[in-house]
Amino acid sequence: MEYATLNNGVKMPMVGLGTHKLPNEQLNNIIPLAYELGYRKFDTAWLYENEQYIGNALKTNNIPREQIFLTSKLHNDNLYLGGYHRRIPNLRIRSVRKAFENSCKKLGTDYLDLYLIHWPFDGFEKMWEDVVKLYEDRRIRAIGVSSFLPKHLDDLLSKTSVIPAVNQFEINPRNSQTKEILYNQNKGIHVEAYASFGTTKANETASTDILGNESILAISESHGKTPSQIILRWTTQKGISVIPRSKSRNHLMENLNIFDFELSPEEMKSIDALNQNRYSRGNPHFT
Repeated sequence: MEYATLNNGVKMPMVGLGTHKLPNEQLNNIIPLAYELGYRKFDTAWLYENEQYIGNALKTNNIPREQIFLTSKLHNDNLYLGGYHRRIPNLRIRSVRKAFENSCKKLGTDYLDLYLIHWPFDGFEKMWEDVVKLYEDRRIRAIGVSSFLPKHLDDLLSKTSVIPAVNQFEINPRNSQTKEILYNQNKGIHVEAYASFGTTKANETASTDILGNESILAISESHGKTPSQIILRWTTQKGISVIPRSKSRNHLMENLNIFDFELSPEEMKSIDALNQNRYSRGNPHFT
């Protein structure tokens, strides 16, 4: 396994298991299988409603807490009665600290390796202050954000001295985010990709438009690798970590085995050229 070193010195696996939309009833089998194959990073969020299932899987299968890297995310809907958009003005039912404690309780841990603000909600600056306090209390090893654009980060960085360690956002050949990646990396913020294969909104499956693309298939054939391995290598070769989702042993193994080959500059450029600035999930430009 290769690791990224975050801006506070914490080492994070370059490949992890994304758990969004994995069947909750299967997590008790998927989590130990992934661990057996070599996964050490598991990504979840309050919004996914699976933290308790992941915690149960870790406990039931005796997976040592100190050997894994756990990420969860803070969502504004977890703080207000009825959710953020239907909230009663000024009525919070839960503090950031309480939301964090609830996530830890469900996951069966007293700390997180990485805690992210899930989206650039209104008031994210104040949320960041509260997350920083948890970090300073050593309850979180690294803190960051998700789906923050440069304009959001500019605003945040003008009000804090604590630079996010990670920004997790959508990156795939149809949404390559070149300028956004460069902005983050120049600020010392590690970039982590989600939706690496794109998705179809109807059923959250990988996009055949990406995995079946002629350019990617040609590169796949020349390296004796699958299209998904080519896409993950294209991403990690840019210094970006990934959290692909799978419940299949074969796909789990494939997604880990991406560091024994390298794409040429020409191959990297040919995949870059597939960009359409197309979001397959929420678009933070319309936040």
